[in-house]
Amino acid sequence: VDVIFTADIFVTFNTGFIDRIKGEDILIDSHIAIAQRYLKGWFCVDVISSLPLDVIICSALSGDGQDGGGMGIVRVFKVARFLKLARLVRFIRMLNKWQSMSTSAAVANSVRLFKLVVGLLMSAHLMGCGWEFARVLQDCGRFTDASLAEDFADKPGMTFKQIDPDGRYGCECYYSKFQTTELKGTCEALNWMSKYDADLHDNGPVSDRYIACVYFTIIGLSTVGFGDISPATDTERVVSTLYTLIGAVVFALVIGSISEIAQRNNKFEESVASSVHAIADFLEHRNVPSEHNLSII
Repeated sequence: VDVIFTADIFVTFNTGFIDRIKGEDILIDSHIAIAQRYLKGWFCVDVISSLPLDVIICSALSGDGQDGGGMGIVRVFKVARFLKLARLVRFIRMLNKWQSMSTSAAVANSVRLFKLVVGLLMSAHLMGCGWEFARVLQDCGRFTDASLAEDFADKPGMTFKQIDPDGRYGCECYYSKFQTTELKGTCEALNWMSKYDADLHDNGPVSDRYIACVYFTIIGLSTVGFGDISPATDTERVVSTLYTLIGAVVFALVIGSISEIAQRNNKFEESVASSVHAIADFLEHRNVPSEHNLSII
């Protein structure tokens, strides 16, 4: 990716642009004018986002990055990595230009479909991360024994609500606080992941957890809702409700966009069929014999 971004800088320095002068669109192909325009625009962001920041950060951490000054530099580089997100905006602008300048309907529709798919995947990724954040935001659990709940009910920092060892809803204890050696197993995690798959919650790798989050998001965006992954706390229910509302809107937009793309591909055939029907109606109105109608059409 860094190599592609770096190559794009050289390409941009040699790419003309359209400028409106005295009401007329003129192609500016002067290298000086192109360089001045680029240096005043996206050049700084492009250079920073093209740097091999991962290599620099790893080198800083393995070398002098362990002291205070080195860690400060590392933090600056980590913040600079967020500028890579600005390239997404630029990439979308480039796609819009290709779509508007393309003379081929197939190319324009392909670009639009590509933007739609990328937008859906990005939305699913962000919402999946939000679904995981909702899980870790509230450290919920339930006591495995009602007598244990009575013992810890009056201690400060507890969220004891009810003594119900068989219940699956509500927060009775902070799960992480009871994972010490002597108390481990006295408090059982209570969230959507432990409810869905306890082994995934306790021992599952990050990749499997991410897939579960994105899976739930895609099911929510498509408004299918199989119900195999469901909220277990009030915070997760609120997030799930918001995702359902967002999914209804996104699903309607996706269906409308795909339908429009399909209709655009059939516009030529529809235009030809409409012209043929108009000619046939005209010939019938003028009482032209049917054997001549076929030859004319």
